Amino acid sequence: MPKLKGSLKNITDKPSTIREVLLRATHTRTNGKTITTSEPVRVKVSESGDFTETLAPGAAVLVLVGADFMARESIPLLVAEGMTTIAEAMEAARDFTPDVHDRLAELAAETQKNLEEARGVKAEADSATARMREAAQALKDSVDGSIAEATVGIKKSGSELLASMQALQSKAASSESEAKESAQGAEASRSAALASASSASSSAGEAAESLAGLRAKIEEWKPHGEQLAQWQPQFEWLKENAASGFTKIAELMQDAAAGVRGELSGLVEQAKTAQTTAGQHSLKAQAAAKDAESVANRVVDAAIAKLKGNAPAMLDTLEELAERVISGGTLETEILQKLSKMADSDTVKKIVARLDGLTIAGVQGLSAALADKAAARHKHGTSDINGLDTELAGFKGALAEKAPRQHGHTLQEISGLSGAILNVRNELSQKASQQYVNSVETEAKRQYGRIKDISVVNSLPASPDAGTIYLVKER
Repeated sequence: MPKLKGSLKNITDKPSTIREVLLRATHTRTNGKTITTSEPVRVKVSESGDFTETLAPGAAVLVLVGADFMARESIPLLVAEGMTTIAEAMEAARDFTPDVHDRLAELAAETQKNLEEARGVKAEADSATARMREAAQALKDSVDGSIAEATVGIKKSGSELLASMQALQSKAASSESEAKESAQGAEASRSAALASASSASSSAGEAAESLAGLRAKIEEWKPHGEQLAQWQPQFEWLKENAASGFTKIAELMQDAAAGVRGELSGLVEQAKTAQTTAGQHSLKAQAAAKDAESVANRVVDAAIAKLKGNAPAMLDTLEELAERVISGGTLETEILQKLSKMADSDTVKKIVARLDGLTIAGVQGLSAALADKAAARHKHGTSDINGLDTELAGFKGALAEKAPRQHGHTLQEISGLSGAILNVRNELSQKASQQYVNSVETEAKRQYGRIKDISVVNSLPASPDAGTIYLVKER
């Protein structure tokens, strides 16, 4: 397993304050004969920001842990043999998301399965070739045996015929009989030769049938291999651009969403500002009303005080009498006590009788003096306070232009939102649909199922096999 070194620095190129990281696999997976789990492993980071750890090849995640023991960021890694730094694994995982990894793993498994099936077909073809070779060898052996037997028979018949001819010279009678026997022997040898030839023909027929079946199987695979070769460029493009295409679509959607959220945030801030301003205007109106009430009270109090100060002695005397009546006693007792010191009883009686029938109208000037005065407790309209209606009208106009605390907006009321949505739609319309990508992926998988072999070569052969995928080594 590769041993990787990590070096953490901040934006000023100084050692990071991160003192601990977590390393884990993206998911539990097999690694040869062992199982690699997804449990996190704590790794200490030195004050210089460096750490070293041995990792199993495959997808992994690096989690930065802050001084507050809170996870700051999760960084995807793709570990491979030959790597020496965490930065290399991070760069390798830039476009290698877990979804892409899982999808490629599935495709690799399916490819391996198809390769095994192709190897099985190849084994069957090899077996058929071996049987064909055996049949051909049997045919050759049978023909050679038949020829050898025929040759021996002919030689034997020739020898017997020669002996018969020699004996014929000496014995004419016996020579004729022996010639007949030799002819019968030759006929039997010829029959044996014909039987051997028939057996050889039968073996040749079986071999021809096996060869024809193999050729038919090859012809059946040929169009599939040609179609796979035609789809190879599309599959390579899909493998290289599918992940980046999905990433681009996600980025466009995120940018559009961020733009909409930015616009809405601005509008929310404006609404909050308007709400705050409206609240301030409301407080100002309340303060102005209180100020107006205070001014009115001061004016009334000053008018009453002025009225009291300018009142005649009789009014002051009545006020004093009223205050004494409030504090206790009766008006008659007070008057009798006051007048008893100044006049006799008859005069007091007359004054008492006169006071008993005395009314406000009977007091000269009192009614006129009190007629245009306000009561001690009274109310004022806004029109009674100079300038108050104008000031309140200004506040009402300012509040009318503000939105309520809870309100909504239509699409047309948000500037730029329609254009942003239209731009996103245009961007998305220019991208491949998920249905198209799925159809291409399905076709690629179907074509992959027809692969017979995958071969690693230094360069493409002059006559490549349509059913073989060639992986050319980089020089």
